[in-house]
This record gives sequence, structure tokens and C-alpha cells, in this order.
Amino acid sequence: KIKMENIEYPRDTLRPGSNFDIGLDVVNAGDADAYNIKVSLTAGAEIITKSLNTVLIDTLEKGKSQRVNFKMNAVSDAATKNYLIGITVEYEMGKGDKAVKDSLTQYIGVYVEKDEEKKTVPKIIVDKYSFEPSEILAGEDFKLNMSFFNTNGTEPVSNIKVTVSSDDGTFNPVNSSSTF
Repeated sequence: KIKMENIEYPRDTLRPGSNFDIGLDVVNAGDADAYNIKVSLTAGAEIITKSLNTVLIDTLEKGKSQRVNFKMNAVSDAATKNYLIGITVEYEMGKGDKAVKDSLTQYIGVYVEKDEEKKTVPKIIVDKYSFEPSEILAGEDFKLNMSFFNTNGTEPVSNIKVTVSSDDGTFNPVNSSSTF
């Protein structure tokens, strides 16, 4: 009977405080005219309508469609997450005593990403390690290979101090200091 087609909404990431549009075609695919059509949006407190959040259409003849548009805003304190927006169309088919009420709902999602304060402190992690031989025996020397990774993509790291130790003193560097 009544369908929603050509739903347009932002597929890209939104920033808090940004405006965006939602548009759709309300289509009467039934075999009779539709009356008292109400198109409304529901969203959380972080997504608000800047236009009316309900559009009324008195009559939509069979086989016809009407475009409906909403002006929206992601509020400035919106957190980083995907926000669901419900689009509901309520309508009547027929008139008077023979009127039948029906509705349909479609959900869309808009992703808002808040600009977090960029921390410029580099953090170094051990991203790989290995030892030779693969089987270590007590009292035998072995070679420890480590690879370090700077997790900060913008800040370089220099003057790195690495200390190799074990809590109980089981492992001790041979022919070198424990700090380099």
C-alpha cells in the first residue's frame, strides 16, 4: 500500500553541531487513495529536527508519490556513536466507516564522531618478540629479539630507554647491561 522509497540521509561521518538532511518519497502503491498521511521522525536528544518533525499529507492518490524532507542537526555535545532515527508513516486507506488505519516504520542510522582532544604523548609498545633457540633450557643463553612500535601516528619518539628484567631475577642479560 504505502511505501517509503529513495530514502536519502548522510552516509559519511558527521561532526557534532553539523546540519544534515533526510529525504524520502512516500509512494501510494495501493489500489485506492490514501488519506491523513502523517510522516514523522523519532530520534534521541542528540539528533534534533530544525524543521517540523511531522509532515502531514491530506491525500495521496493511488500510483502517486510525494517527496518529504527534514532538516536535522547533530547537537554540539553529541557523543561518538551511531544514532538511530525512526521514520514512521501513518495513513488511512478509504474514507468514513470503511477507513483502515495502518503504519510503517523504517530506521536509518547516522554516525557522529566527536573530535576528541588529540593526545600528543607517544606510547611505545612491544609489537613483536621472538627468541632463539625456540626451546629455552635453564642455565643456557638465548637470544631475545624485540620490535618496538610507536602507537602515536603523528609524534615521533626519541631518547628511548629500555630496561629488560624479570620480577624474580630468573632472566638476566649476558654480556650487556639490563638497560639500553
